[in-house]
Amino acid sequence: TEVCMRGGHPAPAYKPPVKESPQPPTFTSDKLQWYLRLQTPRNLTKLSLIFSHMLAELQALFPDGQDRGSTYQLSKPEAQTFWRETWGSRSLVSWSEFREGLDRVHPVDPGPMALALRSTIDLTCNGHISVFEFDIFTRLFQPWPTLLKNWTYLAVTHPGYMAFLTYDEVKARLQAYTNKPGSYIFRLSCTRLGQWAIGYVTEDGSILQTIPQNKPLFQALIDGRKEGFYLYADGKNANPDLAELTEVSSQNRIQVSQEQFELYCQVGSTFQLCKICAENDKDVRIQPCGHLLCRGCLNTWQVRARSLTFPRPLPFRPAWLGLAALCKQLLLLPFTFPPEWYLFIYLHFDVLSNC
Repeated sequence: TEVCMRGGHPAPAYKPPVKESPQPPTFTSDKLQWYLRLQTPRNLTKLSLIFSHMLAELQALFPDGQDRGSTYQLSKPEAQTFWRETWGSRSLVSWSEFREGLDRVHPVDPGPMALALRSTIDLTCNGHISVFEFDIFTRLFQPWPTLLKNWTYLAVTHPGYMAFLTYDEVKARLQAYTNKPGSYIFRLSCTRLGQWAIGYVTEDGSILQTIPQNKPLFQALIDGRKEGFYLYADGKNANPDLAELTEVSSQNRIQVSQEQFELYCQVGSTFQLCKICAENDKDVRIQPCGHLLCRGCLNTWQVRARSLTFPRPLPFRPAWLGLAALCKQLLLLPFTFPPEWYLFIYLHFDVLSNC
């Protein structure tokens, strides 16, 4: 890999990846031909995907040939805040620097886990992590609070995960399970980076591929399991249970009371609606004050707070100036009427409608 300077910071200068591997074993002529037929297409496919990732990165960071890496906007607000607070306007950092920065908010185990993480994030295989690659990673393994836990469950231990696979290769792999409906595997979408593609076998033995929309991959797999679509990861009878990824600790659950429900109904709103943007539901509680707001407003607040100046040094660092370490993810449970209320309304609907 070569690195050139761009605006005072390193920028990738791509060279064709060279696969370092031992010499192929000595075979007889027939076995050698079989070995080459098996290995060459797989290596060419992987290289073509790497080149595709390089092109996508260049198009994202250099639209119209102009360097826009310093203003690149990550899709997830938490990821945007983290990258800009850690590396400012830089769009590329070395792997060691990236790992050190990420370890402050998402600890990374050394050894094999760190190597596995690098192989997942470094789509261009150049030993550096760009803001574009980090954007793709955080979209794939959302949500942010459990980013590495999601990655571990989905890309490290899950038998259904396939790296560097194409549409046709997914069909070829699932061809062996056409007599086992519910068999499935998933891969990074080649044409829509940052999204997943799930291939699965239908009841009639057909092989379909779909891209989940508007939900994390683990939620799509859980929903598909309930519906009978994703039952056997890579054709295996054991299907990993991903329910733990959906759990929110009991102390971070808030049940909306009847009093709160009635109070906000009077002003045409709901308790769970963020009162800052009036668009998203609250999902963050700030410590220690206990105020509730949505994650998007919190990130906007933090970005603006960094530009503030104070007339004299503060005796403490305000909670809202830091990352979300002082904030807790929460789940708001809306108020629901007891079942007997619905029965009462049903039985007396005519009277109530004339009130």
